[in-house]
Amino acid sequence: HCNWADQEIVTLATSAKSDLVILRSPTSRNRLGGVLGSLSGYQTLHADTLLYFSRRLSPDCAADPIPSGLSLATDPPVTERLSKLNLATFADYQNHYSANPTLQKDAVEKGYAEWAASILSAASGLVLTLNDDRGPVSFIVASTFQSSNGEAHSEISLNGTHPAFRNRGLYRVLLTQCIEHLGRKGARQLWISTQASHRVMIRTWEHVGFGYEMGLNPYHVSPL
Repeated sequence: HCNWADQEIVTLATSAKSDLVILRSPTSRNRLGGVLGSLSGYQTLHADTLLYFSRRLSPDCAADPIPSGLSLATDPPVTERLSKLNLATFADYQNHYSANPTLQKDAVEKGYAEWAASILSAASGLVLTLNDDRGPVSFIVASTFQSSNGEAHSEISLNGTHPAFRNRGLYRVLLTQCIEHLGRKGARQLWISTQASHRVMIRTWEHVGFGYEMGLNPYHVSPL
């Protein structure tokens, strides 16, 4: 939400003593990408687009039923199985780093998995898991904050399903369970974001009432 002029952002990017500078700007700010792309001595990459969606919540939000053979856990301990599920979920996850061909694929995957692990271990909000008889197979992490108008809002910071359990509708079930739980706890708006290339996930959000709010263009700027 900053109001910096294009030249101020250019000065920031080119004065940073970094191998890679990552900037995000609203998709409505079309000229900035061209300005960054024309910098002499620098390479600028538009690394996908980050899309934000939200939906209103209420105490009477309804959830999809839990499938037979699975159970729902609220705020479970971060066990070894949950940690492994987290790592398995993000082993092949496409993000704005993976859109940059100059970054090593294994380093990107390892770094993103480490970031996801830190979010899970430091979670202070809501953690929900769907479990079979061996432990978690799908999970969601959500945090709650106060909006500018004083309402309680929540944001899903992490979610995933083990590759062996995908394409069974479990993510939608857990997402609606999260919506119901947060609505009963007093949250009035739920936010979530992902890369524009994740169309299947976005369609699931739209089917359960999420609407598009805004987009951000990530730019990777690095010296040649």
